[in-house]
Amino acid sequence: MTRAIQFAADQYRLPQDEVVVKSHHTDTNTGLTHVYLRQLHHGEEISNANMNVNIGPDGSILSYGSIFLNAPSGQHPITDTETSSEAELGFISAEVNPLDAVYTVLTHLGHPPKANRGGSSFLGNASTTRDRNFGNKPGSDRLAGPSPSHVFHRIPGTLGETQALRTHIISPSGDLEAVWEISVRTPNDWVNGHVSRRTGQLIALVSWKSHATYHVFPLGYGSPLAGTRSRLHDNQFEKAINETRGNNVYAQADVAGDGNWAAKKRPSGGGNRVFDFPVDLAKHPTGYQDAAVVNLFYWTNMAHDDNNFDKGGKRSDAMIAMAQSGDKTNNSSFYCPPDGVHPMMKIDPYTRTNPKRDGDFDSDLIIHEYSHGVTTRLTGGADNSNCLAVGEAKGLGEGWSDFFALLFKLKASDTRFTNYPIGAYASGSSEGIRSKLYSTSDEMNPHRYSYLNYPAWWEEHLAGEVWATMLYEVLWNVVEAAGFESNLNQVASVKGNVLMFKYILGGLKIQPCAPTFLTARDALVQAEEAIDGGKYRCAIWRGFAKRGLGTRATNALGIRINSYAVPSGCDI
Repeated sequence: MTRAIQFAADQYRLPQDEVVVKSHHTDTNTGLTHVYLRQLHHGEEISNANMNVNIGPDGSILSYGSIFLNAPSGQHPITDTETSSEAELGFISAEVNPLDAVYTVLTHLGHPPKANRGGSSFLGNASTTRDRNFGNKPGSDRLAGPSPSHVFHRIPGTLGETQALRTHIISPSGDLEAVWEISVRTPNDWVNGHVSRRTGQLIALVSWKSHATYHVFPLGYGSPLAGTRSRLHDNQFEKAINETRGNNVYAQADVAGDGNWAAKKRPSGGGNRVFDFPVDLAKHPTGYQDAAVVNLFYWTNMAHDDNNFDKGGKRSDAMIAMAQSGDKTNNSSFYCPPDGVHPMMKIDPYTRTNPKRDGDFDSDLIIHEYSHGVTTRLTGGADNSNCLAVGEAKGLGEGWSDFFALLFKLKASDTRFTNYPIGAYASGSSEGIRSKLYSTSDEMNPHRYSYLNYPAWWEEHLAGEVWATMLYEVLWNVVEAAGFESNLNQVASVKGNVLMFKYILGGLKIQPCAPTFLTARDALVQAEEAIDGGKYRCAIWRGFAKRGLGTRATNALGIRINSYAVPSGCDI
């Protein structure tokens, strides 16, 4: 970590005590160490000044991505409306109250304004203050502690703790603004907002919610359209638990849609832990609620491994999985706060068929939503949930989620000519919920990089279709070169679909915060180089180039130019 701090300080002419490590991770597949840094200003974090440094096994810096600010020669890096003395004392004259900043965010979300909340009763339990403590001397191997903060409990209209952190943010104009960073969860959203400590205005707002329109349907048969349920046995338990909760996942129904997971009753498997509940798909989903919860529990356990087994990451943040969520229909969602806080998945009923269909029996929706947690936590480090929040980065997040859903349901009999929908069961349509089937056929699916030039394609799900289509092309090139593994859980396999999984996970860790299509492509190529030494480099490049993201693809001032070129030696 010292190497990364020194590198960042040298690159941006910063004192080393103005750079702090947010998280770090060594990838056993690539051998690379990924260090995620944040810039400080007078000891307080700049929330969107992020940098990732990728270090080889020999200690060399292989690549980095950064949104740091340069320090003018001989001066403090940056200036803002605070004076140095005020910042050092930890306050600003006439600073906006942190509770007022919370009101600002809640009002923006459509909650009643402060005047209608009954005055001081808004506080609930009084706030508590957490001191900033980086724990080590400047420039040493140190992990960031929290900036000075206030924590509020039981604010009406919120769930759990509401936190206000003293930080800074680089505004869209490039100025540095002193802000309260507000993290607040409501029944329908979970947001991270920045409110000016000078003016009380909302500067930026990011939602940690991603949207997507044991007797179970097992891996490879992800919905009633693909086959029948199977009785599966799982002996991998830390301790015997006879309900749908464990180290990885807490699964329960949420027909009320209030998100109060701790109070929900979960299906019980009894003393022998047999979770076998009947399903009659001709009935309304509430008629087979326990079976739906069990299916959701199985699929999220297949994807999620929260027991870190000393491999990094924070414990005690098992995913909360809400089946038959009643707050809306036809639109499942995933909330992903930073590592150490429970993420939450909500799967809704779908009303476009009669009777309604339960999204808890459609693995596309479950894997899509779960994958938002993977991509959010791996991009920019596990402590930063804002790196896939806007622009192309948000579209990339949707694309990875669709691609992982495809990867989980591929079969050994499939070929590059196999076309797949997303969400066919839940939607009741063979075309699924996307504009085109995923296909390597240009006629069936003509998506290209340049589609992102059109405003309609800035919508994250449409942009995601372009990215997932590119990954589908790359996948089949790698599978045809390396073969297909029927059991995706065989992590030691060197078959193409397992390798593709590893390349994407490696690329997520390598790419910068707020990646673009170009930087995400480059990170995947670099991950393959680290894992397999370039063996499938050309297969990857040919897949991207077919869809316009070849070596000469450019994005100048928002105008994306297709390229069908591949590196020398990779021509077909």
